[in-house]
Amino acid sequence: MPTPLLFNANWYLSQNPDVATAIEGGAPFNAFEHFLLYGRTEGRSASPLFDPQQYLANNPDVADAVAQGLITAWDHFELFGGAEGRSPTPLFDPDFYLQQNPDVAEAVANGHIASAVQHFLLFGQGEPRGINPAIHLGQYLNANPDLAEAAANGQVNPLEHLLQYGVGEGRNLGNGVSLSLFANDPSFMQALNSGNAVQALIRVETVAPFLPTFQPPPGWAPPANTPIPVDFVPPAGSGLSLVIPESVNVPPGVTLPPVFSPVNSLPVPAPVPAPAPVPAPAPVPGSGDTGNEVSVTFTMTNTAGTLDFGGDATGAITFTIEADKVIAVRGGITRELAVDTSTLTGSNVPAGTNVVVAAGTLVLTAAQAQGRSITGTGNLTLTGQSTIAQVLGIDFGGVDGVVTYSITDSAAAILAQIASDFTNHTTVIENAVAVATNDAAPVELLMVDALTLSNAVAKGNAGITITNGYSINDTAASILNAFSADDSVINNATAITATGTADRDAFDFNDNRLPATCSSN
Repeated sequence: MPTPLLFNANWYLSQNPDVATAIEGGAPFNAFEHFLLYGRTEGRSASPLFDPQQYLANNPDVADAVAQGLITAWDHFELFGGAEGRSPTPLFDPDFYLQQNPDVAEAVANGHIASAVQHFLLFGQGEPRGINPAIHLGQYLNANPDLAEAAANGQVNPLEHLLQYGVGEGRNLGNGVSLSLFANDPSFMQALNSGNAVQALIRVETVAPFLPTFQPPPGWAPPANTPIPVDFVPPAGSGLSLVIPESVNVPPGVTLPPVFSPVNSLPVPAPVPAPAPVPAPAPVPGSGDTGNEVSVTFTMTNTAGTLDFGGDATGAITFTIEADKVIAVRGGITRELAVDTSTLTGSNVPAGTNVVVAAGTLVLTAAQAQGRSITGTGNLTLTGQSTIAQVLGIDFGGVDGVVTYSITDSAAAILAQIASDFTNHTTVIENAVAVATNDAAPVELLMVDALTLSNAVAKGNAGITITNGYSINDTAASILNAFSADDSVINNATAITATGTADRDAFDFNDNRLPATCSSN
């Protein structure tokens, strides 16, 4: 199963100011289209969760294939690397992830999922789990209530927020480490000022075990040979002193600087109080709960044709959709809702929640399905028009039934995806029930691109609708050769311009096969 990475337009433009400047200047592409057409081949970063240069540095076999032009780093990770357990970022530690998450380790061992990396990208980042000893995404959200609320509403991805904003805002990681403690540290600040948030957080991971307030993950201790950050500089006037963890050995000949407390006078950590008992929730009126049998809640309502879900149950939602009702199960709690399912137009599945369609057809908009893994023996329908980026942002490879969606996007994006489908043996365009361009004006195309968009073979039997028409600007030879392939492509063009001196001299504009719109340039 492929491991999808979600394209992040804000990140892409912030990391590539030349692209941002070109778009602001009226370039004929948006951020995603530039990435598809040029960026991924150029090795540009399209997500804070994927560092293409580090990926190639860590995987010389992939770097060799990329150097030969066989594949890009991004495509390799999505198609192969994630399933093979190759980490997309130096911040993600697969061994630590498996050690801290025995349920994931068991799933990987049993072949239910390919790797720790794949589990994290499909599920773990939304659940949310720890990625290394110094960063636990759940703790990060708990320490920042504004982010927790936004994440619950599906408005923010905690790791992407940390990389794009949190590291620069000096946020609290929720494990006894505040990023404001690094405001005077040269290594951290140099990485931050150069726009390398990943390297800044690697510095945090290096120093965190030596902070006296650090709360290590359960069952984890830094190895004996952990490098000691003797160059760390605390905030001026903070009085902060680093400590040597009991499990770490100070190598012979290493003199600890004044920023470290003497090894023989380490502070004794205060005992951790036992957690207060959590009272059982009150029964939910009309839910069938007694308050004693179930400690979590799960609700499902129908609001003007859209299913809404609430409660604090966790895990995937399993749907069974019948003609007159919807049955949903989450966290062992079953909810049944009487409704004419033909009238449903969408489902607001909570952020970070994956979906199983046990039977029937689940209806979602592309936006509601974003970033989810959808599996099951039922069917999936994406209502409305979806962009290519939205379709690529949904993992529905595990749906055994029929997946129905329509694509509306720019001609450039559609052409790029047709090329990607051909290269990667995928069928994103072919499997759409309808494909249409949304360019505001007629698009100017080369002959080969006009043939590609107009040729029904490129899109199964449905064809591709070029909404506002197209013009052709190409050599005379290419234009005349098109007649032998499909003269309707010529006849349907709003204008045709033949270029190239040699071709123009040999071009007979009186050829009665040519439409009246044909001219030379």
